[in-house]
This record gives sequence, structure tokens and C-alpha cells, in this order.
Amino acid sequence: MSMLDITRFIRGYVEFEASGSFPERLINLSLRKGLNVYDTRGSGGTVRGRVPKSQFEALKRLGLRCGVDIRVIKTRGVPFIYMHNRRRSGLVAGAVCFAVLCYFLTSFVWVIDVEPTSRVSEYEIRQALKDHGLHSGAWRDSLVPDTIERETMMQLGSFGWMSVNITGTVAKVTVSEKYSPEDTKGEEVRPCNIKAKKDGQIVKMDVKSGESIAKLGDAVTKGDLLVSGVVSTESGGDFLSPSIGSVYAETTVEKTVEQPMSYKQSLPSGNFTQRSMLEFLGIRLPLGLSYVPYESYSSQRERLNFISCGSVMPVDIYNEYCTEYRENDISLTKEEAHKSCLAALALYEAFHMRDCEIKKRELKGEIKNNTYVLTAKYTCVEDIGEISYIGVDEGAEDGAANEQDSGAQSESDAVN
Repeated sequence: MSMLDITRFIRGYVEFEASGSFPERLINLSLRKGLNVYDTRGSGGTVRGRVPKSQFEALKRLGLRCGVDIRVIKTRGVPFIYMHNRRRSGLVAGAVCFAVLCYFLTSFVWVIDVEPTSRVSEYEIRQALKDHGLHSGAWRDSLVPDTIERETMMQLGSFGWMSVNITGTVAKVTVSEKYSPEDTKGEEVRPCNIKAKKDGQIVKMDVKSGESIAKLGDAVTKGDLLVSGVVSTESGGDFLSPSIGSVYAETTVEKTVEQPMSYKQSLPSGNFTQRSMLEFLGIRLPLGLSYVPYESYSSQRERLNFISCGSVMPVDIYNEYCTEYRENDISLTKEEAHKSCLAALALYEAFHMRDCEIKKRELKGEIKNNTYVLTAKYTCVEDIGEISYIGVDEGAEDGAANEQDSGAQSESDAVN
């Protein structure tokens, strides 16, 4: 429906049928008189059309002059609806109450549009906003966007910038991730050295900037200087530069995992229950009579949003799935305990040794105090270099302080 159709409906219009000797003359005269006759169409010696309610009487007078009979087919619009229902006081009161209710509901925030980031999920952002007062059903006049932004950023600590814009009943939350030094790792501009962060034997060096101190095959210990940021020139001078590069060494890592031979474990018993709740305008209503015990049950919650025209509506469905768990006595054989320890080692290698190249792994397993102990000794190749900044600022400040002390001493000697 176009804006013109809405305007015509508000003003009201009459759809008519003109019949007689020359119904076309009626249309011509109405246009000359400035009457807004539209949607005209002729068929079988009759002409149909529409005219605004306020101009229908003038059209009837023209019809008498032309000898044309005008018959009303139907009436549409707000004025006619009011005329037909003006004596229904309940309907008028209901319309007034509806208008007041709509105005009252616009004083709340119902829709919160959140843009998640790669480091923080949408759920975490929504929970943090809720902790500081911004949630579906919040009173709009009680919200202070600046305070919400500041407190949410302090709580999450992962944003460099946040914006909360409230327009009508919709709150638009836009976030930008905090700058992380790891994003520009290797692009150092301050003078620095590269030192060893653990013991090892150097097998490969890839130095892009700085002066190499260690050589291939050297055995180094933690804290040894590998690449220096103090570079000597051919003329005999020195200058400071950032040390950029990687130093790979063969290292040894030892990891021990344990697995009890007998223990208690909670396992699903097979009993399952589910309940759903409808949240509307901040109020939760149960959708059923399901009872959920919490003593020995583990629950998972699912939230379903209603989306209309790309916007999240203030109507949600919460589904809660509960599974009963019972304790069981578990006893393992040595082979089963060994497999469990191998699985734990696989997780350790995947998460803690993903930047290492494992050359060799030696395993040793034994049972101690009803516990299977598996010790793994790794021989790896990894980058053992870490940045150590050269204290240029501290040195400059010390030098300036020494110069001031020397100047003060000289003045004192001159006075004496």
C-alpha cells in the first residue's frame, strides 16, 4: 500500500457507478470543476470511479445537470468507520486504551541488536549488558548509554570501543575489538634483543634484523643472548636496532599424566525431561506442567528468538533439557588406563605443543598407589626466541640526571 492509498483511506472515499445517456460528460465536467475523480473505467454504457468523500455531493449535483444517475457501490475510509461506530462507546474506549498502551510500551527497550566479535560471543555481550541494566523490557528513561558502555567494556575487557544507540524501542550495540600487540608480532620498531626462553641446541636461525650472537649447533640456556640489537658498523661505531627473526632449537619436554585405576563417575541414567517457557515483554510463562528436579539432573538451555523483518522481536522461547546422572563405580585395566593417558597426552600435544615439531616421544608407564602414571619425554624443534627490549628510555633518563647532577656540582664549586 502506497502513501497515496493511505492518505485516501484516512480521508475516506466513495466508489460510484454513473449510468445514463452520456456518462462520459460527467467525468469531463468533474475534471473541469476540479473534482478528484480517479480509477475511472467504462463498461456497457456505465462508468465506474472513485471520488473523495468531501467531493461526492458536488459530483451528485453535476450528475443531475448531465442527466446521469449516480449510484453508490461502496464506501471506504476512516470517516465512514467512525460514522458506523460512533455510538459504540466501548469501541471508542478500547481505541483510546490501545493508543495509551502503545505510547506506554514505546517507553521500554524491546529489541537489542548486538554485533558479536571474533573474541567475544553475542551471548557474553548480552549477559554483560543485562548486568548493567540493558535488556529486553528495560525502562528507556532509566538507561544511560555512556555508563552502560563504560561498565560493559570494563567487565569484558576485550573491547577497544563500544557504542550503544537507543532509537525508539530498539537498542543498537556496536563494538570494536581492542588492539592487541600480537596482531603486529614481528613488526618491532623499538630496539630490542632476542633471548632464549628455554634450554636447547640451535638447529636453525632466520634473522632478519639485528646481529646474531649464537651460531648453529650452539647449546644455549634460558636467558642467553641469541640476537643483539646493538649492531656494529664498518667504521667502528654502534647503533641500536630492533631484532627481528626466529631461532629454532632442539628442546626436551617432559609431561606426566595420571589415571586412577578405580573411581566414581556420573553417567546418564536414561531419564530425560524437557520444559519450555515463553518470555514476552520481560515476563516468563511456562508452556506446560513439566517438573524439573535439580538434585541429580544436568540441564541445558536453548533460547529461540522470533525475527521479523531482520529484527529480533521481544518474544523468546526457552527450552530446558534435563538429563539425570547417577554415580557408577568404574574399574580400569592397565591397558584401559594406558589408553586414557594417551588420550590426555594427545590433548596436551594439540593445545600446548601446536607450535612445536615433535621429533621423538618416549613413553614410560607404571602403577603407583592404584594410579597409572604415564610419563612422556618429547624431543622437539621450536622457536625459543623471545623479545627483550633495550632500556633506551631508562638510559637516556639516567644520562640526563647525571648531566644535571654534574651541572649542579659545577655551580656549587664555582660558588665556593
